[in-house]
Amino acid sequence: MNPIILEGPDCAGKTTLAKELEKCGYKIVHNGPPKTDDPFREYALQIEESAKVNTVFDRLHIGEMIYGPILRGKSRITLYQYEELNEVIKRMGGLVVICLPPWRNVIDCWSEHQAQEHIKEYGQLRESYKKFCQVLEDNAYQGYWHYDYTYFDAGSFAIALTNLKGVKI
Repeated sequence: MNPIILEGPDCAGKTTLAKELEKCGYKIVHNGPPKTDDPFREYALQIEESAKVNTVFDRLHIGEMIYGPILRGKSRITLYQYEELNEVIKRMGGLVVICLPPWRNVIDCWSEHQAQEHIKEYGQLRESYKKFCQVLEDNAYQGYWHYDYTYFDAGSFAIALTNLKGVKI
């Protein structure tokens, strides 16, 4: 099976896209802050399980590399571990999608749903948005996909992603 990893700041459309992928036969795994003291192992086991069933991850290791330093002062996975997880995902034919609509849309949505969101402070949200922009820019030519819900309908994008299953980038 080929996992799909959805990453991006709060209010970027990850959960909406994950629900559309669920309609296409994917199991959703929603990750928030790591549940264990060893998030690398936690993520590696999740990725290993995704080999058995089509899985979409609503956040995974990239989120930890961004949110960890913003919320806790450091990531709980190392750069080496981050790269190792990327390699496993790539070998499996997985797809990484950075959900990143325009800033104005993110801030408008976040303002309405702030109490339910992971990030509670404007400055932290802005910092996470900028870091996800950088991740997308740094990896655009290495197979990362960009999803912007202001351009693409979530249902149509989900169908397109399922059609890419197994495609080597």
